[in-house]
Amino acid sequence: MSRISVGRPGGFLFAPLAMAVAALLGCETVAIDPESARLAPDLPLADLHFHPDPPVSSQEARDRMDKNDVRWAGGGVINADRPLWERYARDLGPRFIPFTGQSELNRIYRHGGIAAMEDATSPEIQEFLKEAEEDLKLGRAKGIGTIFANNSRGHPDPGFRRKARTDAPSIRLLYGLAAKYDAVVMMQMVPDPDSVEGFERLLASARRAKILWTQCGT
Repeated sequence: MSRISVGRPGGFLFAPLAMAVAALLGCETVAIDPESARLAPDLPLADLHFHPDPPVSSQEARDRMDKNDVRWAGGGVINADRPLWERYARDLGPRFIPFTGQSELNRIYRHGGIAAMEDATSPEIQEFLKEAEEDLKLGRAKGIGTIFANNSRGHPDPGFRRKARTDAPSIRLLYGLAAKYDAVVMMQMVPDPDSVEGFERLLASARRAKILWTQCGT
């Protein structure tokens, strides 16, 4: 059974609502702290598994958030590039929590496979690293991801599934960058034993960093 604790570390807006966050992130079983359950009805909700998608306008996203009492939402874009999350950030203001890198890292994987995804010295990774640092430094983005470290089960498209080392050199670089700017790394990881071991090594490499583990049960 997984246990999730949520709060507002480092000033980054996490939903202090364990049950709702767990459901939104796709966790299958969660032990809810009694104090969290007591506070839940009166605390705001953040959807941190929210992926901007071209068919959904920023206004439609706002309407959905209002309808479901979601104060903040954020995540990496799908089927698009950075102009989409930049537009969401402009239109939704502080209610949108922008993440950079999902499109870029997926593109690196599609073009070069796991080897390219893990290679910290590749020109593509180095180019994205510079871009991500600028985004985090200037506050344009609040995090990096989603990084699909291990989505080897559950995704409907076999071509999108992959399993990389959770503490691969490239991921360590991005994790360290997030620590430098008090940002968040969003990672999707099936909890295979070797993935969990790598995850633990990654956490130990930069204790100041924050990580958001999504789809932790599938």
